Amino acid sequence: MQICKHTRGELGISASAVHHVMLAAPSACAGQQQNAARLGGDVVKIRIPICDQPDWGLIEAPGIGVEIDEDKLQMYHENFL
Repeated sequence: MQICKHTRGELGISASAVHHVMLAAPSACAGQQQNAARLGGDVVKIRIPICDQPDWGLIEAPGIGVEIDEDKLQMYHENFL
């Protein structure tokens, strides 16, 4: 069975995690829908590659490939509270 990823408003952390899953899935289709280009104020420090191009490619950074902006995360946490 072929797997095709569809998304609606996910953030950089989940986009990165699911990208790992799609890279590992033997039956992932080439075209994945991604709304990451709409991300504004995300908690990741560096804009993820899928925001600016149709193909992310392999993730070179450690872990899921993103670094978290702790200050921004704290700000959102305080706003939530």
